Amino acid sequence: MRASLFGLDFYIYLCLIYFFLKDPAVYRRTIITYVVCALICYGIYMVFQTTVPRPDISGTDPVTRLLGYVYGRDLPFNCFPSIHCFSSYLVLKALYTSKFRGRLNQVLIYGMSITIILSTFFVKQHVIFDAIGGILLSDIVYRLVSRADRVGLFRRSKPMPQRANM
Repeated sequence: MRASLFGLDFYIYLCLIYFFLKDPAVYRRTIITYVVCALICYGIYMVFQTTVPRPDISGTDPVTRLLGYVYGRDLPFNCFPSIHCFSSYLVLKALYTSKFRGRLNQVLIYGMSITIILSTFFVKQHVIFDAIGGILLSDIVYRLVSRADRVGLFRRSKPMPQRANM
């Protein structure tokens, strides 16, 4: 599935930039989790294709035209686990576990993430199992990455000092 530059991708990129500016460790955990989850999803999509049947739409009103645009950009296959849901939940989880969460960023990020997850049901992009799969995948991988980060797996080692030639 492919979200447009002005849709899910844009939102996720803004959150990643925000995390990078606020706390590079949260950014690092989030990026690693995103890459691992995306690779797992694409591996599943290669062997386990799922689809979500969508209703036929007709009409020329702005909402119907917008829905037609969404359907044209985001084809109804590769649904389980949901990338929309895993990535939206991931930024929600990253903020939740951060030290820089405040009232405003919680309202914005939690609100937008929950809206994206719920909207996938309303526009018939996913069913509940797709969302549960994406959220569980994101949660499990984020916990594993966080644990690995705590034990120092992702920290750079100090460079070896150079010896002088004699």
